[in-house]
Order: sequence, then C-alpha cells, then structure tokens
Amino acid sequence: MRRENGVSVPINHLTINIVKYSFDAFHFAIEAGLEMKTVLITGGNTGIGLATAEALAAQGHRVVLACRDTGKAEQAKQKILAQTPGADVRVYAMDLASFDSIKTFAASFLNDFPSFDVLITNA
Repeated sequence: MRRENGVSVPINHLTINIVKYSFDAFHFAIEAGLEMKTVLITGGNTGIGLATAEALAAQGHRVVLACRDTGKAEQAKQKILAQTPGADVRVYAMDLASFDSIKTFAASFLNDFPSFDVLITNA
C-alpha cells in the first residue's frame, strides 16, 4: 500500500496509472505528426500490446506485429481489421529468446521497410 492524496492505494493501482499516463503521453506524441507512422510492436497479439495495436491502427498508423506465435498474431490482425477495415497491419514471426529468429525477422522486416518510426517493446 502507498499513500496518494491522503488515501491508501494498492501498488497495482499505481502501476495501472503509470501505464495509462505513459500511453497518454505516447498517444499525444504520435498524434503530433500528421503522416502515418510505422509502429513495430513486439508481443502485440494479446493484452496491452493488442490494445495498443488496435488504437494505433484506428489512428491510421501502419502496425507491425512481431510475435512468437504467428497463428495468434494472425488472429489479432483479423480482430484489428474487423474493428478498422483497411488498416495496414503486418505480421512477422520473431521469438526474442532466439537470436536466429531475431536475425531472420530483421532481414525480412528490412526487406519490406527501410525503417520504422516507433518501437514498442511489449514482449
């Protein structure tokens, strides 16, 4: 427990607020530019990563899901496309526990895109 404005608050509540404020700052920063950004999200197929991918795709940004399980990533992509038809969502296999997988991902990604604008390390 921690005291916040004279009230005892559980630590998990503070953590949620930190994530919320961080996401709000990111949202503001990415909206400052008018052009589409290419956003690479590791582990973007579930949880906070998926919620972030959904929000960014809805804002018109290209979303790249780099995930260990491409089956789940494809399901996440379909969910995003159902919410935002025409969104530019790409799926790549990448297992962060495997250096070979990371190298293969990097070669494939760089073949398709010369660069990216935002990296979200969620995995």
